[in-house]
Order: sequence, then structure tokens, then C-alpha cells
Amino acid sequence: DQEIVQMIGTDDRVMTSFAPSLEECVRASIFTQQQALRHLGNKLRQKRFFGGPKKTATEEARETLATTILAHVPVENFNFKAKAMYLALMIRRVIQAENDPSSVDDRDYYGNKR
Repeated sequence: DQEIVQMIGTDDRVMTSFAPSLEECVRASIFTQQQALRHLGNKLRQKRFFGGPKKTATEEARETLATTILAHVPVENFNFKAKAMYLALMIRRVIQAENDPSSVDDRDYYGNKR
């Protein structure tokens, strides 16, 4: 939990906004990566392929995280460090935008293209 909070930000507002997410993990008794993968795997719908070996819920969750979630961020040998950093940056920006709406910049606005 400490490493996750440090990646997102140690500012008081950021930690206060992110605290309910950590509390939810404690209520669900998820403390390890294996427990988290098992929990996610149980939430996924099993893909129905005939003839192939059946994957466990943990393997299915790991593969879905590697190939489907944030698919543009590469994962090699199931090392999710780059995805974790990208997700932490996204979470930090959402929390900052929630606390200070003036920090939001519309990149698609034509005036910002010049």
C-alpha cells in the first residue's frame, strides 16, 4: 500500500482521496498480489475455447491485465511496473482535477493546437 501511495502522490489531498480504495481492499481481505489476482479472476467471465487447456482464475486475470487493460502499455514477462506507473499518473491527474477544476486542460480544443 505504501508503494502504491508513493507512486500516486504523498500530498495530503491525494492520500485522503485515495484512502477509500485502500480501505476497500482491507474490507475484502486482499493483502497480496495472489489474492488480488484471484479476486479479479473470479470477477471475469471465463472465455469458452474448445480444445485448449483450461486456465485458472489467477492465470486468466493476469493475462487480461497484460493484454486488455491499458493495452498500449507493453508488458514483458508479466512485469506490470510500466502499467502501474501509467495508472498511478492517471489516478493522480483525476484526483488533481477533482480538487482543482482549473487544472484540467482540453487537449482537443482547437485553440490549444496553435
